[in-house]
Amino acid sequence: MEPEDDIIDDPTEDSNDLVAAECLVCKKLNFVEREASGYECMQCGEYYEFHICLNRDYCGRTFVATGANVNAPKIRCPYCKQSGKQSSFPLTEVIPVELDVLYSFYKLNGLDPDHAIKYPERTVVEGTIVSTEGLSGLAAGEALIEFNDGVVLVMLGTRENVRIVPFSDVKSLRFSGPGSVTKAFTKGGGFFGGGFGNVSSMGEGMLLAEALNKLSTKTTSVTTIETLVSLEWNGGGVVVRNSKLAPRDLSEQFRCVLDRLDSMKADKVPSPSTSIKSVPELDLAGQISRLEELRREGVLTDEEFKTAKSRVLNL
Repeated sequence: MEPEDDIIDDPTEDSNDLVAAECLVCKKLNFVEREASGYECMQCGEYYEFHICLNRDYCGRTFVATGANVNAPKIRCPYCKQSGKQSSFPLTEVIPVELDVLYSFYKLNGLDPDHAIKYPERTVVEGTIVSTEGLSGLAAGEALIEFNDGVVLVMLGTRENVRIVPFSDVKSLRFSGPGSVTKAFTKGGGFFGGGFGNVSSMGEGMLLAEALNKLSTKTTSVTTIETLVSLEWNGGGVVVRNSKLAPRDLSEQFRCVLDRLDSMKADKVPSPSTSIKSVPELDLAGQISRLEELRREGVLTDEEFKTAKSRVLNL
């Protein structure tokens, strides 16, 4: 029998029969009713519904429909590619995220797992590594940045390669890039005109090829998201490319983090009373003190001293 300290309890066990579901877009942990068949992410607003594949003989797996697919008349199983009316794919319970791995990860890195998992301002962003500074390990691949209570967890590649940064060491967090990018692709065509014999037959062949190219050529567009997430702290930093949320959306998602950083910077700025007024006041006092010395030494008469003092005080 294992020691009691090594037993990992389900953090949602005493939460009114709730299960944790992780948003595929913003990685937010949403605690929803165990018997629910869908939910809306409380952070980014993405909606999810869970279905069972109608091809029960060969598949029968549970999959999730997101975004526009939720209201589409037809959907397709991502596993066996079976398609059909959405009503023919039965709804089922939400697939919960495996919390034991996350629980062990927090415990290994000195965080209280129950508190870290349910921390209201827990915010996560993932993406492809663009560059790193002051970090050992991967310089390419996937990265995940998590802001939790008082710390930032920077994971490069896997949860075993993690850097824990105190929140007080964070210098800046920026979201930039073009956001939504649409690219057009042309497919089809490839017919060439020609002919044998006279010029007339060659011209007919060219016209026919042109007509076939127009009929067979299709232009399609693909829209992707490109956002750069730049995190800098004392002694290091990382830049990752996120492909799920535009800069404005990520800024809104991390609003609580950005507000805390702004508040922290404001606390470090000297107050105007010490940074602006003190120097002129000391200079003014020094000038008057010097005038008094000149009067005591007999360099200035009492009348000259009063006149000079009035000029210093702008009287």
